[in-house]
Amino acid sequence: MHAKLSLTTLSSNQNIDMADCPGKNFWPELLGANGDAAAAVIERQNPNVNAVVSTNPTPTTRDFRCDRVWIWVNANGVVLRAPRAG
Repeated sequence: MHAKLSLTTLSSNQNIDMADCPGKNFWPELLGANGDAAAAVIERQNPNVNAVVSTNPTPTTRDFRCDRVWIWVNANGVVLRAPRAG
């Protein structure tokens, strides 16, 4: 079980500086990687986040959370966008 931040949720119209989120919060090097492997790397590099693998396009909540990283993958499980906290 990973350590979790207390729930930090902001509506989409609030501004936040990514520096407010503890730990690493952007993984451009995982673009093109396997989604499940990317989730493992993300959670290892920042134990404050929960990495969520999701097929693109899938409707999601629009709130910003420092403790969540969406990993958008195609039908083959390949990461389509650089994962980031939010």
